Amino acid sequence: MKKSITALLVSMALPTSVFASDVDSPSTRIINGVEAGKNDWPFMVALIKKGQDAFNGQICGGSFIGDRYILTAAHCIDGKNAAEFDVSIGIHDLTNEASEGQRVALQTIYAHEQYDASTTVNDIAILELADAVNATSVTLATQAELNAINAGDLVTVMGWGNQEDDSYSQPIYPETLYEVDLEYVDRGVCQALGGNYSNVSDDAICAGFSYGGKDSCQGDSGGPLVYDDNGITKQIGVVSWGDGCAQADAYGVYANVGYFSNNGWIADKTSGVSYTQNDYLGYVSTGTHTVTLPIRNYSSEAFNVLTVTASNGSSITDNTCTSSLAQNESCEITVQYTASLAYESTEVSYTTDHSSVSSFSTTLYYQGLNAASSDLASLVGVGQEVLVSENPWVVNGSSVQAGSISHSESSVLHIAGLGEGSLSFDMQVSSEQNFDIAYVYVNGVATEQVSGQDSDYVSYTVDLGLETNSVTFVYQKDSSDSANDDTVYVKNFKTSSERSTGSSSGSGGSVSLFMLGLVGLFGTYRRKRLS
Repeated sequence: MKKSITALLVSMALPTSVFASDVDSPSTRIINGVEAGKNDWPFMVALIKKGQDAFNGQICGGSFIGDRYILTAAHCIDGKNAAEFDVSIGIHDLTNEASEGQRVALQTIYAHEQYDASTTVNDIAILELADAVNATSVTLATQAELNAINAGDLVTVMGWGNQEDDSYSQPIYPETLYEVDLEYVDRGVCQALGGNYSNVSDDAICAGFSYGGKDSCQGDSGGPLVYDDNGITKQIGVVSWGDGCAQADAYGVYANVGYFSNNGWIADKTSGVSYTQNDYLGYVSTGTHTVTLPIRNYSSEAFNVLTVTASNGSSITDNTCTSSLAQNESCEITVQYTASLAYESTEVSYTTDHSSVSSFSTTLYYQGLNAASSDLASLVGVGQEVLVSENPWVVNGSSVQAGSISHSESSVLHIAGLGEGSLSFDMQVSSEQNFDIAYVYVNGVATEQVSGQDSDYVSYTVDLGLETNSVTFVYQKDSSDSANDDTVYVKNFKTSSERSTGSSSGSGGSVSLFMLGLVGLFGTYRRKRLS
């Protein structure tokens, strides 16, 4: 019997993929909410892709909690580096950046160390800004204050998320901030729904209505759930997930701010001891490399880095952290690591004499690829480095062609060192429709997913929003069956210093990110915006 399309979509879902949302009628907002007043939520934050405007680049929400720190959801930044994002603090209309909000770059990201993407437990993260900001911050509720809230009490969530709750309809994202009032839900009632809700524990809370109708949705992830405590707005939750949006017997789930305040996790990550928690280096050439990791002190307490060690055969080749770090001082650790064709990680561990942060670590993630042949690199003709996997792409006339692969294998072509602007190319796909897929990734994010039979080459243009970018072509076969020629051809690689004015063109056999997002129909919807 032919493979199930449902099973396929689940198997193809990427760790960083975003789920499509549920829907209501086009007249509803944040699902049946109202437009927020322009100055009602000054601590509200939009998480925006670097190099994009606020409306098109916004993927999640957040809240400004003071100094240089933003509170958001871990799934918003899972597998991502700080250099990929900006935030806008206090913005209301995403199309009016010229006069609203403060746009600030991120310096580092702290996701909860026990965040589990499969169950969405501990779905909380702190974003550290490149500069301290003078803006209105939100007050974080304690666990005791949360415990004083009764089931049925009204709480409020806000965001720029999808306004539709019909999962088969195109998402509608508003330009301005919306809000909706929900009922606080007893955790036991939420757990009794079963399924993924059984995982709701002390780290999470629920809000909504048993009959549905009002909810947060995709694009609202990371945003604050608040309540009015005698005239003081206090944040009790962070938008995390739900089984659809605004559905009956399917409440919204929120990270429990009081829990992470009381156990010291938020205080630890906002202590002023600044470091890189995770560095996703992506594809690199096989062999030896070095990476430099800064440590900064924003706290008033001077401290010493006592020890530094590296795992997985890696070594510390330089260490400027040999004297006490006073406030606003920094130092650097240089790590040497060796990349093979396997996906690997190296952990760098530190101990300090800081009174509240005695130890921390950095994990480097990377996978080696081989240098492409000179003929293939010359035909690609763009970027500073062209790499290929064990099943390498090859030259075929004026095109590069995916390598010959068997079931459950992939062939990778990686172009690194592309400048800001755009990359255009022509691609022809000849594969098993919906099952053997040609992916195009820009800086690790899937922008094109194509299968089936293209009768001719189709032109595509992808935006390159960072100072230095990578574009990766992956031809991935599923576990059984074949159709057509089982290959992909790409030619006419051209870069431009200008960004494209619209989305890439193409037809014939395309499987959009929205269609891949339908995996959400059969499980948990994280509430990060489809991008």
